[in-house]
Order: sequence, then structure tokens, then C-alpha cells
Amino acid sequence: AVAADLHGQLDGEQTVLSIMAGVPMRKIVDGLGHPNVIRVMPNTPAQIGAGMTVWTATEDVPAESVEASREILRTLGEEIYVSDEKYIDMATAVSAFAEAIGGEGEGEFQMVVLGDASLLTNQFFRQLFNDALVLSATGWLAGESQLISIPPRGVRASRAHLTAKEGRNVFYLSVLLLPELILMMGIVVWWRRTSL
Repeated sequence: AVAADLHGQLDGEQTVLSIMAGVPMRKIVDGLGHPNVIRVMPNTPAQIGAGMTVWTATEDVPAESVEASREILRTLGEEIYVSDEKYIDMATAVSAFAEAIGGEGEGEFQMVVLGDASLLTNQFFRQLFNDALVLSATGWLAGESQLISIPPRGVRASRAHLTAKEGRNVFYLSVLLLPELILMMGIVVWWRRTSL
């Protein structure tokens, strides 16, 4: 509703700074009809100047507005500028999770952050010791330090993951080309010896 009221009302020198969680910049730009948008994800400790704020800006935001915003955000605590908006959504998820489990209160807070959750899937869980990493991280989070371990390297059957094209190439090379090459070399050696 606010965006509809402001649509087309902002001039080119004004910059919009949004703290709306989960609302992408594209939606703000389209709703306001204004390209100069900075998206910010502060967390609760920002209220006492001890926060960690992750933020980004559209390419249309002038450099002086970016620097002015950086100075404003530094008054809330630490600030991190990211070039890709997806990191804002990650910061939103981490902040919401921390608040949901009481992460803003007194005491110690531990969290394991993984860049990609695919290591937990059946396809990758047993590869590259992902299983040991996940189990050790879970033990650390549970406060069970005796569960943190690096298991001895066992001999595991290795598998080559090939695409269909790579599989055909291996087949042609190992079943057709190399045996024929060895056969032809044998024929050449036999022919030379018999012709002497």
C-alpha cells in the first residue's frame, strides 16, 4: 500500500533504504517505480549498537548514497556489504533462526553454517567424509565433545561419476580403439619378423 502511494513520487537523487525481511529489491523497485534501492538486514543487537548488518544496493544507487548508507549502518555496529542479494536472504534466515531459539539472550550460542546442504543428501553423504563432518558438527552443537572425531581412513570403493558422453568415450577407447591398436601392432611385428 505504501509503495503504491509513493509510486513515481521519488526523484532520481533520492535513495530508498529498506529493512523489509524477505522482500527482494526487484519488487521494491517495481512497486516504487524507482531504481535507487538499498536493502538492509539488521539484527536485534543493532538496537544497542552491537549489531551485524548485511546489506546490498542496486547498481543505480549513486556512490555517495552508498557511502552515506555505510556510515549510517556503522552506527548500528558492524556492517557487511554484499554484491549478491541472495546473501541478504541467508542473513535473514540465520537471524530469524537465532531469535526463534533465543539466540539474543544471555549465554553462549553455537551455530554451524554450511554453504550448501547437498552434502546431507543420500548422493553425497558418504563422499569426501561428509558423514564425519556432519556427525562431528552435530556432536559439537550438542555439547558432546567426545563425539567429535576424525575416523581413520578406511578403504572405500571408489566410483567414477561419468556423464553419458564420457561413458561412451571410455567404452570406445577401452573396448574398441586400444585392443585394435594392440592387435595391429602385433600384426606389424609378426609381419616384419616373417619377412626377414
